[in-house]
Amino acid sequence: MIVATTGSLWLLNSPQSSWITENLLLNVLELAKKFTRTSKIHRIILLMDNNVSHLTLDSILYARENGITLVTFPLRCSHRLEPLRVRVERLLKGKLCVARRD
Repeated sequence: MIVATTGSLWLLNSPQSSWITENLLLNVLELAKKFTRTSKIHRIILLMDNNVSHLTLDSILYARENGITLVTFPLRCSHRLEPLRVRVERLLKGKLCVARRD
C-alpha cells in the first residue's frame, strides 16, 4: 500500500492468503459500483477467473442488480489468456498515465 494510488483500498483475506473470498468479492463489486457509477442502464463488464469463490449467489445477484456483467474464464486457461491480459493492461496503464497528466 506504500506505492498505492490515493484512495486505494487494501482488501485482504488474511496475512497468509491473497485469495478473494465471497465477502471480499462483494467488497470489490461495491467498489466497482461506486467508482464506475454503474447501473442497469450504464453497465460494466468484470472479467475474472472461474474460482469457486466468485460463483456465489450473493455476488451474482448483487452484480445483476447493479449493472455489473460477470464474465469468467474457463478453468485452467489463465496461462493461455496471459498474453491478452498483458496487452490490455499495457494499453490501460498508458491511457491512465495520459489521463493523470491532464
